[in-house]
Amino acid sequence: MNEKQESTEHITAQSADIAQLQMERERDKILEQSATLKSAVSDNEKKSANESEGAMPNCNNRKHGRFMGIIIAAAVLIAVLIGVGLYNTPANRVSRYLDLGNRYLEEQDYEQAVVAFEKVITIDERCIEAYVGGIEAYIAMDDNTKLTVLYDKALTELEELSEAELGEYMDSVTAIYLAAERVYPEDLEKIISILREGYDRTGHNANIEERLVENYLMLASSYTDTVSSNKAAVSADDAAAAYEKAISLLTDGYAATGNQRLKTELDKIQTMYQKILEWKNYVQTVESVLDRIAHYCRDEDYDQVFEVMQSEEFAKILERIHELEQIHRISTEYGEIGIYQVDSEVYGNYMIYYGEYEGEDRQGQGVWLGYYDNNNYMAKGSWQADLPQGEFVVREWSSELAEGVTYRVISGNVDTGLWNGNVEWNFEWETGAVEVFPVSFDRGHWNVIRQDNGDYIVSDNGSTESGIMFIKPEEIDRLCGIEGFTEESPLY
Repeated sequence: MNEKQESTEHITAQSADIAQLQMERERDKILEQSATLKSAVSDNEKKSANESEGAMPNCNNRKHGRFMGIIIAAAVLIAVLIGVGLYNTPANRVSRYLDLGNRYLEEQDYEQAVVAFEKVITIDERCIEAYVGGIEAYIAMDDNTKLTVLYDKALTELEELSEAELGEYMDSVTAIYLAAERVYPEDLEKIISILREGYDRTGHNANIEERLVENYLMLASSYTDTVSSNKAAVSADDAAAAYEKAISLLTDGYAATGNQRLKTELDKIQTMYQKILEWKNYVQTVESVLDRIAHYCRDEDYDQVFEVMQSEEFAKILERIHELEQIHRISTEYGEIGIYQVDSEVYGNYMIYYGEYEGEDRQGQGVWLGYYDNNNYMAKGSWQADLPQGEFVVREWSSELAEGVTYRVISGNVDTGLWNGNVEWNFEWETGAVEVFPVSFDRGHWNVIRQDNGDYIVSDNGSTESGIMFIKPEEIDRLCGIEGFTEESPLY
């Protein structure tokens, strides 16, 4: 026999003992009263006999005595049966088991309490107090399976109560509806559904309203938090959908309760929703522009790329990126492309990457493009772990170049965004002439050949005219590498 069986038999036996003891007490009281009556009758018979002593025996007198004895015995039996019947009426049994269950609850003997309350329910399924006790016991026992079965049954019984019965059992009815938060702690939608029903059924009970409002607010917050906590990973469509759910929920809650807390939160979320819609429209514009740039990049038509990057439409996009704090990356039919924030004095604060990805990281071959105030930048090469790594060719159209220089072309090895080892520094002139300067770097730092009049000579190509490349003292310590990465190299 297991512990639960023993426990059940214990409570059953104990209840039976209590009932038997009370029955015996009632029986003894009745028998005592009967004995007193019988004694009085016997005394009367003896008195009559003494008065008639010496007279002839009368058989009628004897018959009369026996008849009176039968009547008395029958009266005693009827009285006993009536007492037992009264004791075992359903109302008395419900009362006794309720008292027993509540006592076990106070003693924290929850298994015995459950047995007592379940016994009440088998006698009277409409006994709301028994459901309250049983729910409390199952919660304390952490028996969720039996708890939900009993709780659902309790809710069904509440639906059957009349208005008069609801008023009579209001405290117990309210307790059952409020228990929803403990029965279904992870299911806010179900909690709201139950509390909403309870709010209506109890005539807008204040305690139920308080918890109903709190759960409306928590559920609405769970929708919007998915956007605010992970803005960079949530699409504009998903963000709009999340806020629409929150608005619908709070609108329903406010219509049902008229609670001002819900109205205040609803107004706040609706304001944010308008910003989400603006963001959605903005993202659609970004995706359209990036799609065009990706098309030109695939065709290696970089002049057209820079035309787009010089447009007013692109300038407006850049104005919004900082506000939204989001990297914009999309997949197009022409390849993957994204806009990234950088810190470049010459090419602005945002640049475009077109190329290969691995997950969220730039990985493989890619093109890195920048434009600001008529300065154009293009770097083609290998990326690893979201950083330039390997062989690169950089082509610049910059107003900072010397007069008469059309392009500066740099080619060589890059280590985490910084030039490293031997690098070739070329200048293409308007005349068509090209000057080539071999230089070298140690992770972004110039390797100096010699100094001349305070300047640092970094290359001497041996030509008689302009064959020397030098760096000014104020620039010698400046790191050199792929634009946007000279300050962000993890090893810098």
